Order: sequence, then C-alpha cells, then structure tokens
Amino acid sequence: MKFLAVLGVLLVVSIPAAAGVVTFTSSSAFQASTSITNAEDFEGFTQGFLTNPFTTHGIRFEQLPGGHPNVIPYISNAGNLGNAFEPTSKTLDGNGDENFLIQLASGASFTAIGFDVVTNQYGAPVVSLYDVSSALIGSYTLTQAPNTLGFFGATSTTPIGSVTFIVDRGWQENTALDNIAIGTAIPEPASGAIFAAALAVLAGLRRRSCS
Repeated sequence: MKFLAVLGVLLVVSIPAAAGVVTFTSSSAFQASTSITNAEDFEGFTQGFLTNPFTTHGIRFEQLPGGHPNVIPYISNAGNLGNAFEPTSKTLDGNGDENFLIQLASGASFTAIGFDVVTNQYGAPVVSLYDVSSALIGSYTLTQAPNTLGFFGATSTTPIGSVTFIVDRGWQENTALDNIAIGTAIPEPASGAIFAAALAVLAGLRRRSCS
C-alpha cells in the first residue's frame, strides 16, 4: 500500500497538468521545443484554386464556410493586396472569408503545431486548438501587428486533433498561412529528471520491500 501511495504522489509530480499549452511567436523557439514530423510549405503546388477540402502531408485543410483555398505567390499578386509585407514564396489563402479548419492526421499523437501568418489591416486572427474529440483546448488572439508576416506556434500536453484559423474580413483584404508544421513537444529537461528520480525511488522501495 505504501508503495502504491508513493507511486501516486510521484506520478502527480512528474506528469504535467492536462491541456497545458505553451504558445510561441518565434519560429526558432518553437522549432527548438518540438520535433517536427509533418510540414507543408506549398512550394510544390501549382498557383491557383484547390479543391475544398484538400489533404497534404497528413494535414487536412478546409476553408470555412466553403469557398476555395488558393495557393498564390504573393509577390505576383501585390497589386491586388493591401498587405504591406508581401512574401515571395507560395502561401495559402482563399476566396471569401479565408477562415480555415486544419485537421491533423488521425492515429497520431501530435502535441505541437506552428505556422507563418500574414495579417491584414483589420482585427487580429484567432487560433483555436481542439483535442482529438473536438473539445476546445484553448483560443488565442494573435498579437502581431496588422499587415505583417508573423508566426504562431503552440505545444499542448493534450494531443491536438484540429486547429481553426479565424480572420476578420479576409474577404476584403487577404490574409495567408505558410510553412505549417506539426509534430510533438520535446519534454522539458526538468520533467525528465523528475521522472527519472521517481523511477529511482520506486526501485529503491521495491528492493527494500523484497529484503
């Protein structure tokens, strides 16, 4: 009984609280904290409209509510856009509201997602994370300035099943997504050390109980 009680205490100490989320505005910090397994930069796509929804590299994209996702090199469309920053690589936007549902591959346990974001001059986009049963993990309003290229990333102790990207008046002025990356969060060294110490204590208790 004492062994089980100590085991319970150690597990509570060593396992993070459910649905703990860490957000990132730096791509390099996100990459240093994650192991990326699936990524899409849209460079292999032909410019133009795509079927809705479409799936690539185990990531399903659906424009909401309907419409057609669109892959465009922003530099060639600069005359049609109001954004001050126009990246030269291909990015994903869409006709209409430019809201997206991003669903991660089923059967895998993804705990990290990140992507580049181009904002328009209106309200800040809102990113919401959902678990594999579609329960809300959390919603986050992007803090980057209007008409800029920025980054949003998140890691979660609860596996992520899908993400929504909701913008303000995307039908009036373009927004875009690029370099979508999904994978797993790298455990913090402190958590690993606590877990190793827990195992050592349990091993010691077991040896004492057998002697």
